[in-house]
Amino acid sequence: MNLQINLMEGLKVECLVAGHSIIADQPQSKGGTGDHPSPYDYFLASIGLCAGFYVQSYCRARNLDSSEIKIQQIMSKKSTDSNQMVLEIIVEIPNHFSDKDKNGILRSVDGCTVKKTIVGMPEFLVRLS
Repeated sequence: MNLQINLMEGLKVECLVAGHSIIADQPQSKGGTGDHPSPYDYFLASIGLCAGFYVQSYCRARNLDSSEIKIQQIMSKKSTDSNQMVLEIIVEIPNHFSDKDKNGILRSVDGCTVKKTIVGMPEFLVRLS
């Protein structure tokens, strides 16, 4: 997959992906206008959005109403002297769901491709063209 990245005015950056335009900015405290989420915000959001997609897919495949399911994502440092982060995804499932479906929903989140990519530790290559 190829993404086109365009540098815009100020600190805004645009990414063209799959026919869509995603614009990122920096907060005012970092010199941006704060009109759009930062690249890091998009990165974090992609994890929760992916988890949500897999929960929805599980529910749709089984004709389960997902409207009452809530998903929260919490990120914290593993320790104060480390850059390693702990990312917790909390899925709140209504009590009327069966234990089988509750466990299935939790397992479905493990299918998230964003999570799998991060866990697989991608190799980064940066080069000039």
